[in-house]
Amino acid sequence: MFYNNFVVTYIRILTKPFKQRMKMKMNERKKQYYIAYILLIVPCLLFSKNNKYRAIWNDDPATTMTIGWNQYSGAGAVVYYGIKNHGQNVSAYSYSKKVDRKEQFRDMNNEFARLKNLKPDTKYYFFIKDSESKSKVFWFRTAPNTSDKRLSIIAGGDSRNHREGRQNANRLVAKLRPHCVMFGGDMTSNDNSRQWKEWLNDWQLTITSDNQLIPIIPARGNHEYSNGTIMKIFDAPNANVYYGLTIGGNLLRAYTLNSLIAPGGNQSKWLELDLKINKNAIWKMAQYHHPIRPHTSRKSEKQKQYSNWANLFYKYQVQLVVECDAHVCKTTYPIRPSYEKGHVEGFIRDDKKGTVYVGEGCWGAPLRPNNDDKNWTRSSGSFNQIKWIWVDKEKIEIRTVKTNNAKMVRALSMANIFKVPKNINLWKPKTGSVVRIFKKKKPKRKQEIVKKPIKQKQKTNKAKERKISKAYTKRKNKFVLGDFKVKTTTENIEVKWLINSCPNGVVCEVQRSGSRQKHHFKTFATINLKGSKGLASYELEDDNRGVGGKPFVYYRLKNKLPNGKINYSKIQVTLTKPWTSHEKITTAGATSIYLEYTLTDISDITINVFNEKGGLTDQKNYPNQVMGSHIRTLTKASYKRGKYLVEIRGSTGFLKYLWFEQK
Repeated sequence: MFYNNFVVTYIRILTKPFKQRMKMKMNERKKQYYIAYILLIVPCLLFSKNNKYRAIWNDDPATTMTIGWNQYSGAGAVVYYGIKNHGQNVSAYSYSKKVDRKEQFRDMNNEFARLKNLKPDTKYYFFIKDSESKSKVFWFRTAPNTSDKRLSIIAGGDSRNHREGRQNANRLVAKLRPHCVMFGGDMTSNDNSRQWKEWLNDWQLTITSDNQLIPIIPARGNHEYSNGTIMKIFDAPNANVYYGLTIGGNLLRAYTLNSLIAPGGNQSKWLELDLKINKNAIWKMAQYHHPIRPHTSRKSEKQKQYSNWANLFYKYQVQLVVECDAHVCKTTYPIRPSYEKGHVEGFIRDDKKGTVYVGEGCWGAPLRPNNDDKNWTRSSGSFNQIKWIWVDKEKIEIRTVKTNNAKMVRALSMANIFKVPKNINLWKPKTGSVVRIFKKKKPKRKQEIVKKPIKQKQKTNKAKERKISKAYTKRKNKFVLGDFKVKTTTENIEVKWLINSCPNGVVCEVQRSGSRQKHHFKTFATINLKGSKGLASYELEDDNRGVGGKPFVYYRLKNKLPNGKINYSKIQVTLTKPWTSHEKITTAGATSIYLEYTLTDISDITINVFNEKGGLTDQKNYPNQVMGSHIRTLTKASYKRGKYLVEIRGSTGFLKYLWFEQK
């Protein structure tokens, strides 16, 4: 539609000077030839061969940005970008990036360029050049990487069916200029080519008047018929479409969950691990499609999500959750999952540690009645709306914006994105137009009262001494294991341990494993221990490094006592190879950790980060990675002091180890 209108308008402008002459000098046939010529030439001169632009956050928001578009003609597209606007002058830009991924999907040629190693909180200008044309110059902004800077986020979902409602919400995105949009799914109704083209055309309304692209963080809804839709339209970071992003240093950890696959199993295991890893994030927030307890009677409860997610939200203090799907508006008081007395549908109000749930859709989908409030519901309604969320170190503020009057709202500038603009229609229920979540203050420790020690009689002290002496004498005839240590050297792995006391006939089996799971340990050496009443030391060298190609190897001692009892030592872990045998990543002065690797074939990539004790502290998945060089980033602030081993593993056999030290 835009193309046709533009062509017609342009022809009218060009042909206007000739119309007067046409009456006197040109016959009708010549006039038709002239217009046909214009129709043929103008598109070639003025229009780029790509459209439907979108910026996407699917990696570190401070240092990366994915640019996606539809390449409907031409080939060899390249994104030229830099921190200064040089127009369409290719040679003036500092950086260029070829296409990382192509997806022919829904009658579009979706192409994605993943821009890396960007500066935090910085404007980048870019345009796309292909074999036939150049796009206009756009720009985007990377996220800050410090918790001292405030974040603005728009959240919501369900934009199917009513284009006018969808377009109004999109216009507000452009006018409010948030750092990002968290979109909770159900973009279209039937997930077909026509609807996706319309949706992406409408998404262009989120581009600001000065050509800023606002990045989207997408989740899958039930009207996206497979995970593949989100993968092929938005280059999602993994095939399961659940992931987490850290925004603003340690200010916010934002989770996107997938309510269209099993909420338990691998998804809940990943969620709990990631929550543990990111426990130092000041705020935690989640989005997904199906609400656990919808506020309309037309939608059913999601008990599996309740069982697998709600308890984790409460346990690890996820303060805010955005839900969609029900096509109503709601905010709740802070609540926790519980079936104690006074609960409603398994939740009870908890102003100290509860989670605030907001939603539930209304980006243009058909509205439903809000006829299922609970006693912990703060407010509910039924109208087109989005959530406007501000985040700083001390608090989160949530405003509900009614979208129908979007054209009347005054646009904000980059300098005042935390100003409430003129004519904006904020929802003002009786409970207030702003929901605030404040940072929980750590309770002050009570000052310890030092009491004077009570003098005990000498008789009591002697009784204690006799008791201790008796216990020691009895222990001398028992098996007592002392220190047990393992150490990796350049030649082998040294296993050393002490025995404090040992009766005759004890057999020690030295066992190893590729994991901490007890049933995986296997004996590789057996030693008959000597009976002794004092200290005895033992050591051996393990030349057979590793188990099954694992980066860490775990050891334990299994001691068989003469009376038939079994005594196990604590598990010790060490690297299969010394730290120095792996490439070290330099992190001094940097805010991000850069991982470089090269693929010779298309491969799924998994990046595992282990601490010194062999514990998995982070995991990232990147499916269908193309051949060539790649750079991935880790947020340095996410890691405590110590050494970390990074394993980059591919589905086609690719394997690389690196390490870094956080000081």
